[in-house]
Amino acid sequence: MKSSNKEERLAGTLILSQFKMFNEAVVVFEKQIEPAFWKGFDQCIHRFIKDNGWEGEVGFVQKGYCWLAPKAWKLEDDDWKYWFETHTAGGDGVDYSLETIAGLGTEQVEFGFCFEIRARHFGGTKKLSAYVNALDTKCHQQLMGMDF
Repeated sequence: MKSSNKEERLAGTLILSQFKMFNEAVVVFEKQIEPAFWKGFDQCIHRFIKDNGWEGEVGFVQKGYCWLAPKAWKLEDDDWKYWFETHTAGGDGVDYSLETIAGLGTEQVEFGFCFEIRARHFGGTKKLSAYVNALDTKCHQQLMGMDF
């Protein structure tokens, strides 16, 4: 984040002119609002897992991620062929995660779920890449359009 642009100078002026209120707002945000959001986020993911008979792990704040998958994607020894996992792309982590999700951060960052594939179950990375690259061009373009 550059420290010399006009918006940041105005924000700094506002913060310093209302420093007590700013501090109180930050405390409320960090101690109440953000934890309540992530608790609700985890509850939604947990409910989805339970309602659909899937498996996964929740606890985004503690672990920094959560994942979920249908039980049919599970292999022996608690290994998985593929799954969905939370993912953040872009930025250097200066914003709160909640601002990132709301699109209100200081940087362009994306947050969502990615489809993860364990390549070794498909002959390794080279074979999986060769398969994907050999797909019909239209199908390949659709997948690329969805950021796969």
